[in-house]
Amino acid sequence: MVWPVRVFSGTTLHRWIRGHPHLVDSIVAVLFAFEAIVVGIGFDDAEMSSEVTVPTETWHWLVLIGPTLVVPFRRLAPSTAVLASVPIQAIVWSVPLPNSFLAAGFMIYSAAAHGGRRGRWSSIAVAAMLTAYTGLGVLVGEAPPYALPLVGFFSAATAAIGIAAADRQAFTEAALDRARHAERSLSSDRARAVVEERARIARELHDVVAHGISVIVVQAAAAQRIIDRDPNGATTALEQIEKTGRNALNEMRHVLSAIRTEPSESWQPAPGLGALENLISELATTGLDVRLDVTNEPVDAPSGDTATQLPATVDMTAYRIVQESLTNVLKHGGPGARAFVDIVQRQQSLDLRIVDNGRGSDADDMGGHGLRGIQERVEIFGGRLVAGPQPGGGFSVSATLPFDRDRGVGSPRDSSRIEP
Repeated sequence: MVWPVRVFSGTTLHRWIRGHPHLVDSIVAVLFAFEAIVVGIGFDDAEMSSEVTVPTETWHWLVLIGPTLVVPFRRLAPSTAVLASVPIQAIVWSVPLPNSFLAAGFMIYSAAAHGGRRGRWSSIAVAAMLTAYTGLGVLVGEAPPYALPLVGFFSAATAAIGIAAADRQAFTEAALDRARHAERSLSSDRARAVVEERARIARELHDVVAHGISVIVVQAAAAQRIIDRDPNGATTALEQIEKTGRNALNEMRHVLSAIRTEPSESWQPAPGLGALENLISELATTGLDVRLDVTNEPVDAPSGDTATQLPATVDMTAYRIVQESLTNVLKHGGPGARAFVDIVQRQQSLDLRIVDNGRGSDADDMGGHGLRGIQERVEIFGGRLVAGPQPGGGFSVSATLPFDRDRGVGSPRDSSRIEP
């Protein structure tokens, strides 16, 4: 049957015990009481010395189970419970009855394991007092000589085990706290990186929209001035207004569908692929050697037409991807690392590949500040991202940004994904 196996499996039983500590302690007290009764019954009067009395009266049994009465309180008040066990155990030893020391030893362990600093010192004190009481019984009483080392060793061992258990529990809880704190910090860092990246994209979008509106205003003013004397020129200006407005509107809708803007700090022009030479020169001052190769495949557009140009959002996104990838090479590539940037402009897409021959890094090393930021940008265009360490060393980032030249924005044909 499945039900008994599930109920009595180690995981389920452990969970139940942790969820009902006081009930478990009461059950343990009953077991110790049963053990004390078994010890009393197991003694034969013929085999016992004349000083020991076989328990026959009701009060005999009450005395024998006395040390178990404090067991249910071992978690509620560990220090008080273990200190209370001293006079109870002293009474048991003062009466010539067969008895057990297990309950008292268990209380010494419990105080050290669950009582904190106070419980630890209480367990040590109780162990010392019971050992001293036993030694007194050996010297002036009827206790057998072997009782002193037996009680002393058992008391010291249970106290030491309890202290070790408390230390291990404290170490485990500290490790769990550190893990939870690290997880919260990682989640916070990733969320903050996403917010910062989207805010930066929004600032770049502002430049695109502002540029489009500026062109529209200039063309509209020109058309208004020449509409009477040059209708054809006015028509050309109006066509340019339509194209610029459509492209700007499509770019704005596309980007804002994936991000939410925050209050801007300072709006600065966003660089494009034309600024890569400056970026490479800047990185060269740090010792990073970067080789750039740009290939422009033929496109079906009249010479000089603006359709041959990359959409502004694709241009700035490509620059940011290259910038982020080279920054990671600088951070993780190590001394003497070299990077190779290949850019291929196709009819309906832009392909980027950034490869380095450095010591490489794990994809997780880039975390929310590197690879995740690149993924966010590629995802906006419905592109494809492949990133990961290379078999022979180094790291590779390949991205494809699809776009529609007629509309001037990315074309979300495939959802972005990262492949190792």
